[in-house]
Amino acid sequence: MSQATPIEMKSLFLRFGDNEVLRDFSMRVGEGEALAILGPSGSGKSSLLKLCSGLLLPSSGEVCVNGASWDALQPAELAERRTRMGMLFQKNALFDSMTCIDNVAFPLRLRSKLTESEVIQKSENYLERVGLAHARDLMPSEISGGMQKRLGIARALALDPKIVLYDDPTAGLDPITSRKIVDLILELKTRNQATILVVTNDVQRALQISKKILIVFSPTKILEFGSHEEFLGSNDEDVRQFILSPLESQAKRNLDA
Repeated sequence: MSQATPIEMKSLFLRFGDNEVLRDFSMRVGEGEALAILGPSGSGKSSLLKLCSGLLLPSSGEVCVNGASWDALQPAELAERRTRMGMLFQKNALFDSMTCIDNVAFPLRLRSKLTESEVIQKSENYLERVGLAHARDLMPSEISGGMQKRLGIARALALDPKIVLYDDPTAGLDPITSRKIVDLILELKTRNQATILVVTNDVQRALQISKKILIVFSPTKILEFGSHEEFLGSNDEDVRQFILSPLESQAKRNLDA
């Protein structure tokens, strides 16, 4: 028996009052796949992740995760299925009053049946995997922005989810650090055999993450590309502008250096 599709959206509409965010949108992400979601600020990218996680429900249409529609689940089922998903929020959403290890341990203490010693051991293991073993007892305010991203990733993966959602994981980071963060995301994806969705405004990072690109311009203009060649060779004027703007900026920086 074949497994259910990890993420599938069917004829989605999403509105906030008079503001339409999505109109008749459908997509699917298969098991073990990566999808990079690009688009201008405010175009609805983060809303897509919130729909996938069940934090938002559509105005109409269906969001199915592993074959189950979010709006058909009872609260207990909804909570249980969310434990199988990990999410890195745009601002990391770390607990400032907790040490690094307690941030990672938090979902394990809340959702798992592990003993306290097992929670600590697993949390230490994830800190080591993201290169933060030395920061075990530090507070989030005592580590750099890139380290905070890595800490957020460790916490998102603590429950070994098979679906992981990343909201702009390289925002505000320098190019070298942002590349390292994406390398880490891909390494952990492979190790955990996870399905991942990554929202980003960085074309280079999107190409690093996935061959499959979704670019969101407006409720009625969402384009999907199955390969880098298809994306980079698009004749759509909006796509060309989105691709070329950051590349032109980088070229100018190189000339000025």
